[in-house]
Amino acid sequence: MLSKKYFFIINLFLIIIVNGCSSNIYEKYNEPILTKNLFEINDSLVKRSPERFLIQPSSISGKLFGYPIGLYVYNLASENPDDNFELWINKRPNRNKKLNKILSNKQVIQLKNYNKSFNNFLKNLGTKPVRLSEVRVNNNIQRLEQYYKNEGYFDSKIIVDTIISNNQVVLKYKVLKNQRYLIDSIRINVKSKDIDSLIRNSSKESYLKQEEYFSINKLILERDRLINLFKNNGIYNFQQRSINYNVLIDSSGLKKKIPLVLNINNQNESDIYKIKKIKDINIFVESINELSNIDSYTDSIEYKGVKIFSKGILNYSPKSLTEPIFFQKGENYNENKRLLTSRYFSNSGAFKYPRIILDEVKDSINASIYLLPRDRFSLGFDLDFTHSNIEDFGISFGTNFNIRNIFRGTENLSLNLNNSIGSSRDIGNPDDTFFNLFELGGNLNLRIPRVILPFNTEKFIKKEMNPLTNLIIGSTVQKNIGLDKQYYSGVYEVNWNPSRYTRINFKFLDFEYVNNQNISNYFNVYKNSYDKLNYIASLYNLDESLVNQNGDLTIPEGSNSFMTQVLGNQTTLNNDTEFYKDVSSILERKERLTENNLIVGSSFTLNKNTQENFLDEDFSQLRFKFEMVGNLFNELLRGGNLNSNNKVEISNILPSQYTKVEVNYIKHFLLDNGNVFALRAFTGIAIPYGNSNYIPFTRSYYAGGSNDNRAWKAYKLGPGSSNNINEFNEANFKVAFNFEYRNKISGNLNGAFFIDLGNIWNVNDNIDDESMKFNGLSDLSELAIGSGFGLRYDFNFFVLRLDTGFKTYNPANEKNNRWFKDFSLNKAVFNIGINYPF
Repeated sequence: MLSKKYFFIINLFLIIIVNGCSSNIYEKYNEPILTKNLFEINDSLVKRSPERFLIQPSSISGKLFGYPIGLYVYNLASENPDDNFELWINKRPNRNKKLNKILSNKQVIQLKNYNKSFNNFLKNLGTKPVRLSEVRVNNNIQRLEQYYKNEGYFDSKIIVDTIISNNQVVLKYKVLKNQRYLIDSIRINVKSKDIDSLIRNSSKESYLKQEEYFSINKLILERDRLINLFKNNGIYNFQQRSINYNVLIDSSGLKKKIPLVLNINNQNESDIYKIKKIKDINIFVESINELSNIDSYTDSIEYKGVKIFSKGILNYSPKSLTEPIFFQKGENYNENKRLLTSRYFSNSGAFKYPRIILDEVKDSINASIYLLPRDRFSLGFDLDFTHSNIEDFGISFGTNFNIRNIFRGTENLSLNLNNSIGSSRDIGNPDDTFFNLFELGGNLNLRIPRVILPFNTEKFIKKEMNPLTNLIIGSTVQKNIGLDKQYYSGVYEVNWNPSRYTRINFKFLDFEYVNNQNISNYFNVYKNSYDKLNYIASLYNLDESLVNQNGDLTIPEGSNSFMTQVLGNQTTLNNDTEFYKDVSSILERKERLTENNLIVGSSFTLNKNTQENFLDEDFSQLRFKFEMVGNLFNELLRGGNLNSNNKVEISNILPSQYTKVEVNYIKHFLLDNGNVFALRAFTGIAIPYGNSNYIPFTRSYYAGGSNDNRAWKAYKLGPGSSNNINEFNEANFKVAFNFEYRNKISGNLNGAFFIDLGNIWNVNDNIDDESMKFNGLSDLSELAIGSGFGLRYDFNFFVLRLDTGFKTYNPANEKNNRWFKDFSLNKAVFNIGINYPF
């Protein structure tokens, strides 16, 4: 069904393009349509000039293969939908009568409204044409001239050429910049001695330098620098309007240097800006019940020089209220410390909208911090509809219960419960039920707004880095996704921000126990392994009790017994044959995927993200993770918990031991007209050693899927050049690269062209198949390449993504038959996703 839907969307899209290209779309208009703005600067044509953003209205955007899809979609809409609807109804006498028989008058009116709404949708989705008469060329010239003046080009000249062909208009803005003006002398006019001293002591950091190019942006940067300088050095009440400049340009135009005068005025003649120190710090804790009748502060205490007042009994420890304060009595006022204090209180989650009020007292100021506690108890519910590579459709119900300030130190304790049901065609489903997936889980999270570690961290995790400690325990029961499992987990972690763009996570303890509960269902889930084993049994099985009436091995008894007999040399299958090795491999994989896992370790993760906000499309992200599992834990147990193989064992469970390193890099480049080129590079490796011969399934890597290599389904690529012989193919080493060009098509509809490279391999584990192993750089020739295109619709709060991937280079094929062998629409992989893959 999914493929048919995709074929319909693709065919409809192609019909629009072909139908639109059949005629000149611009000929229907009674005057020329603006299609392009060009910029020729100093006799050179510039494609990516920032000046293009100054031109209003802009030319038609959203072209695909040079064709204005957005304009064509806009033309599908009617200019007068109501009139056209009436004409359509009355065009044939019988049409109106037939409609009145089928629909009521109210329903006909509603149909008319639907028609109007659909027309509006097409107009919003499309791109409105820009007629030549709508372009205010003189206004654009004035904007450009002002832009160049702001950059120091006061003698620039601009003319516009209008080029018309086939009812299309190209406007070429020809700019001659001429000589750029320099900054001459810089004079400071200030009456405050304190401000004058601050300026002169920081002159080296000034953005204004003699003999450098003049620009308005430098004046703005210098103004902002001075405001921050003053406010962070005691001038708490400094106002931006107190700063202005005199730019003394030579009216004759002969002198190309500009003298500057920096004026800093006082608020008024009698109130000269002075450096103020903090005298007293007071905290006022409001009543948790805003409707209470408590009007006065009835409880008070002084802690480390800070006076704390509370309406009613103070329910917070004095330390938890004074610890977030960054400024101290007797020091110069500092605006940054005030902001840090406010942010610290906000991030604690214990208070609503903390306010810091400053009151001037002679030559000093008093700081009053007003805190309104949040409700101590809160209950929330959520409902989600889900889709993934395995789950075709799912419904998730969640609830969370919060207790704030549980230990009187602004800590937050939350209990989260989640229950989901889903449907999948990719798992064994003998009862043929629609909802064949089930998951029930919960976790308890204690959130502490400070560092809690068994060693001193003050030197490298400072208070202004917004540290946070989480203690989490949880459990999840999972039915029918692979094997039934129960997870137990525990995390002891600390997070902090060393800088604006950097976030660090240190998991001091990361515990996970995976308990497989339905091992007898293994061969119903992993059908490829069963089919292979069943085929071998049809050739070599001599025990009729192991098969059913159809001659197939029974599950699980017959399958398990046959493997035992083969490996015990109780059949005619010799141990030097490939079939014998296959049986041994099937048993080994079964034991690996059905054994319980105990994972105890620590990890360090560094995230650096330069994205300013959700709309920023010119940024980079770097994530580095280092994880060590089992080292300390296994050493502590080595004294008396060794099995016959000299491995640490607890209740027949071998605790995992491995080291894992991951690097993930993402970069977005903002191109013309809002188009974006995005790339991602990922590599990760997990090396088992000591107590382990392999990586637990939950911590291994897979390839393919809607967020990875989109030409393969999830778990269906690799390892190496093997032909994905298992249902869930995974390994312990991964390399992936993704390149994507995202272009605007029309309105909220965007397109994309992508190339995905990647694969997984086995390294230093118990896999013997050479086609699955990574033995050196030459194996990078097994990087699978997928390419394709996609459509994305932006709903503002999320993006619906449809991607079609084609197998361009398939390493599972023979070496001389890997390129474009499976490059066809009937072998394409169709992906549905929410938001962008990277």
